[in-house]
Amino acid sequence: MPLFPAEVRGIGTLKKFIEILQGNGETFMSPRLTKDDENMWDRNVPHIDRRGFLTPQKPFSGKAPLNREFILFGGKGGVGKTSLAAATALWLAREERSKKVLAFSTDPPIGDKITPIEEVDNLYALEINAAKLLEDFKEEYRDDINEMFDRFLAGGIDVKFDREVMTELISLAPPGLDEIMALDKIIDLRDAREFDLFILDSAATGHLLRFLELPDLIRDWLKTLFKIILKYKGMVRLTKVAENLLKQSKNTRKIQEALTDPLRSEFVAITIPEAMGVLEMERLLSGLSRLKIPCHHIIINMVIPPTDCSFCSFKRNEQQKYVKAIRDNFARYLVSEIPLFPHEIKERERLNDLAAMMYDPVEEVIKSA
Repeated sequence: MPLFPAEVRGIGTLKKFIEILQGNGETFMSPRLTKDDENMWDRNVPHIDRRGFLTPQKPFSGKAPLNREFILFGGKGGVGKTSLAAATALWLAREERSKKVLAFSTDPPIGDKITPIEEVDNLYALEINAAKLLEDFKEEYRDDINEMFDRFLAGGIDVKFDREVMTELISLAPPGLDEIMALDKIIDLRDAREFDLFILDSAATGHLLRFLELPDLIRDWLKTLFKIILKYKGMVRLTKVAENLLKQSKNTRKIQEALTDPLRSEFVAITIPEAMGVLEMERLLSGLSRLKIPCHHIIINMVIPPTDCSFCSFKRNEQQKYVKAIRDNFARYLVSEIPLFPHEIKERERLNDLAAMMYDPVEEVIKSA
């Protein structure tokens, strides 16, 4: 299936897509733009400002982020938030050597141990499988509950109803609890003052927003569990799970307080210049605003730069409509564009290139090119 020069939206392009998929369509040919078309876009659309994200005249700039404990990168899957977060962590660690920086993600490929980054002695990474963390907690909870109620059964007391209720309640955990349990680790590290700055790449921004939108739900869920456990506090020692639930309740409040404090946190919204990316970003920004989570920056990633390639120019033409719409509709945000790179952003050298594109003065970027 070839890459289309325009998004597959509407009946016409869907029919063409199906024809090619079934092998019935004609040979796919990319449309050509005239030189006048290309010149029109070059005249009317501002070029990428490579200083756009952090510049001295901007409120979230220079060393300002170092005064915040948490910088969160969020957006739908596939917009490049992991690469942008990693590049930011690299840049900040080198900019301020006295600060210990932790790059945190709930994507699980590397593992759940804090890993020092070679050649950058104040930068560390931690990736946690949030879903596995929640499943392990549920399993431990069930074992602990069964052990507690088995003691009653051994003494001739049958409390089958409470056992069933508590076992079922853990299956009804509120949405977003997995992400919050992963963030518990961050709160613990922050309380222990092990790191000065946390760069967070959330794999499940939607989960996080749902949790923050429903703080009463998770508190009520925890209270229900507590009430049943506390009925037996005079008969058996409170279980480890009860202690964990109490810690969870306290950390839940700490997370809410941290993420809504503009002096401690900044959320950076990431999108790409496509319809679905923009729609998801609008939903995200609406949720952040409603929840009073500070967010002043939008990064439009993977913007095709000016080019002589007719196919690429056609794609750029389409992208610029979304770029303009974002700038017009979200004028109160600092909107920055990051170009589409001709290669994957994976190795450290590539991340350094991305960091330079995001943060270094444009003169330095040009000199190093």
